[in-house]
Amino acid sequence: MTKVIVGSPVWSLNGVNTFSANLVRGLAASGHDARILLTGVTYRERKPMPFPPDLKIEQMKIPVLATWRRRWQTLIDYLESHAPCIYLPNYDFRHSCVTGALSSRVGVVGIVHSDDPRHYDHAIRMGESWNAGVAVSCRIADRLGELRAVPRERLTTIDYGVAASVQPPARKPAGPLALIYTGRLDEEQKRTGDLIRIAVELKQRGVDFQLTIVGDGPERLTLERGIARRGLQGCVRIVTSVSNDDVLRLCAESDAFILTSAYEGMPISLLEAMGQGCIAIATAIESGVPELVVDGRNGFIVPVGDISAFAQRIAEVALSTDMRERMRNEAWSTISTGRFRTQSMVARYAAVIDQVAGEVSEGTFTRSGVVAPMRLSLEERVAAPLWSFRPDLRKQLTLPP
Repeated sequence: MTKVIVGSPVWSLNGVNTFSANLVRGLAASGHDARILLTGVTYRERKPMPFPPDLKIEQMKIPVLATWRRRWQTLIDYLESHAPCIYLPNYDFRHSCVTGALSSRVGVVGIVHSDDPRHYDHAIRMGESWNAGVAVSCRIADRLGELRAVPRERLTTIDYGVAASVQPPARKPAGPLALIYTGRLDEEQKRTGDLIRIAVELKQRGVDFQLTIVGDGPERLTLERGIARRGLQGCVRIVTSVSNDDVLRLCAESDAFILTSAYEGMPISLLEAMGQGCIAIATAIESGVPELVVDGRNGFIVPVGDISAFAQRIAEVALSTDMRERMRNEAWSTISTGRFRTQSMVARYAAVIDQVAGEVSEGTFTRSGVVAPMRLSLEERVAAPLWSFRPDLRKQLTLPP
């Protein structure tokens, strides 16, 4: 039985944590001792997600006056105390810089989750210290190869896996078109302000719709004000702090999922929605979407920021019940019968983990012994030792007894 430790700064509403929950749950079911380790215990979290009761989740015990150097040593001590084990850092950029200093008794599987400079920087700094690297899309794998961030013989591509309904959920043909967005409410990557602009355009076109925005984040207040200012209260609502089961239920009640992002890795929120029979209406980004959405078949692909194109495609779906039914079934089939199932993902990760476990057992992988941190701001360096004195922040992430 291999011990697997999956890292995350905080348990917040995002695709990587959803992936982590699915992976840990699947690995545990297949006999691995898998758990999630939260390292950013005192971080402020504005979009908390309920802890899944069936998962093993631990919090790193941060000492009082924990400088970054002390935090890094705490993580090293934790991982070495559980060795032999396999560590998946995920996007924990500030803490996973320790992988170069780990002994050969700790195997590392680094995952690049996004077509984003921060994720590539992480791989460039730490890729040589990973026993194996995983890209979540073909675009990311190609880019990592160009950057020579991870040796090609140690790099593989594994799609995210999600649960799909047993059959396409039935929808009522009458009534408003049910649209949904789930994820972080953020402008820089997610462009969530476009959701309001799309709603305004649909209203001007006379489309009968209801848009549910599920999530939280820095743009929530701006979105709430936009809904009120544009008079959208009757057709747009925001739902915050829901469990993943509730997210899936809301998707199962919807007709189409709107993805407005400027970039992604492989958008797990879109995968989940399609698995519940939602038509994909997504931006033409380079990573993830081209592998998932076939324009005109299981969804539509539109240019980033093209509000008119979004509204036009949504209006077409609203007007044709035949198109709606056909594309719903295609979206559901993409997930339920293809490579994006949870079982497929878990099996492929288990194979990588078993390979790395063999290296750990034989002690054949060596590292530099160097901690290679990302560039920290002055505020981050100064604030780190003081976080332990803010119990109001720490309380937000306290695990249930």
